[in-house]
Amino acid sequence: MNTGEELSAAKEFNSFRLGKIKFHCDDTVLVKGATRSQEYIAKIVRVFANADAEVFIELQWYYLPEDIPGGRKPYHGTDEIIQSNHTDVLSARVVNDLCAVLSLEEYEDMEKNKEKFIKNGIELVGNPPRFCVCKQPYNPDRLMICCDKCDKWYHTSCMRVGKKKIKERWVCSLCEKAPAGILDDSDTIKPKRPRRRRRTRGEN
Repeated sequence: MNTGEELSAAKEFNSFRLGKIKFHCDDTVLVKGATRSQEYIAKIVRVFANADAEVFIELQWYYLPEDIPGGRKPYHGTDEIIQSNHTDVLSARVVNDLCAVLSLEEYEDMEKNKEKFIKNGIELVGNPPRFCVCKQPYNPDRLMICCDKCDKWYHTSCMRVGKKKIKERWVCSLCEKAPAGILDDSDTIKPKRPRRRRRTRGEN
């Protein structure tokens, strides 16, 4: 089903069934690849059936960071995927199973992160916010700590702070070296920062 004429003549549905699994529009699914071990991730946009009762689906694809222009960056998480605006209409039989894709906040809140996650398309629109002395965007796989003086976020690896040295109150080396009276909490411009105050995930 490739032509606009075929699409306009097809009957549209909200769901379809493969075996014992029922798939709905807006479900995220695993799509068969060239080999049994290779699968792709996509969202079901629409479900169609032609006059012969063959079922087709419009899929919106997710990409791995290495598959987009510019490739994988240091701030891309190990399990991160990026939602694209590219769609294809394929036979419903290409679907293997349902798949969970989490927001960054949902991913961080999981004790065991076995799912893929997205950052709400931030990589596709403009430049993401940058943190730390290394000026890199936030990566959930790298441990971060917030300075209680300037309220800025830093990677523990960049600050050379081991997990065992993280205290309830921590001041970055930049604030420690600042002359008295130069820094005033009331004058600090506080940047938008990651949600949680301390990271508990392992560093890269």
